[in-house]
Amino acid sequence: MAVAALAGLGGLSAAAAGEPHPLKLHYGLNKVDITGQGDPAVAVLAHRENFNAHSFEVLALYLTPRDSRDKTWNIVPLFDDKHPTGALELYTDGGADCLLHDYRLLAAAGQPMRIVLAARDFGQDFADTVPVRFDFYVLKTNEDQDFGRPYRYFEHEKSVQARHPYCDVGEAFRKELGY
Repeated sequence: MAVAALAGLGGLSAAAAGEPHPLKLHYGLNKVDITGQGDPAVAVLAHRENFNAHSFEVLALYLTPRDSRDKTWNIVPLFDDKHPTGALELYTDGGADCLLHDYRLLAAAGQPMRIVLAARDFGQDFADTVPVRFDFYVLKTNEDQDFGRPYRYFEHEKSVQARHPYCDVGEAFRKELGY
């Protein structure tokens, strides 16, 4: 799942070169730099046990904007067509055979974080090999404080279809995007 997939990726050479690399996360609180400017932020990763092959992980991002008068912790949601009011968490989903949903948080020195979600339909069963879609998100700032959006949020940028079908979206991440 996300922790296992992220744990072995993102060496120092990619970070030092300013290339986006997947963040290494562990269960619990992870200090992260969402804005690329050192604003205090955390990623909270937790496991949801199902006592079967379909347990999953949930990740929420929180930020205290350095340039805001109010130092309240804010959740940093994700907006797209499926989540017009904002998704408050990212999650993994799948079974013992294959992972159907996963994500990567991409960081590069001095740059805002980016998010990539990978998803595939169920197909005939969890072990089916079907097309995978990658959805890319960029960090936005609601400078004008427009109604309905928080100060910081992730906005859908584009979708890309994987070149090949996969059972596990983690394999699609590795083979198609190198994450």
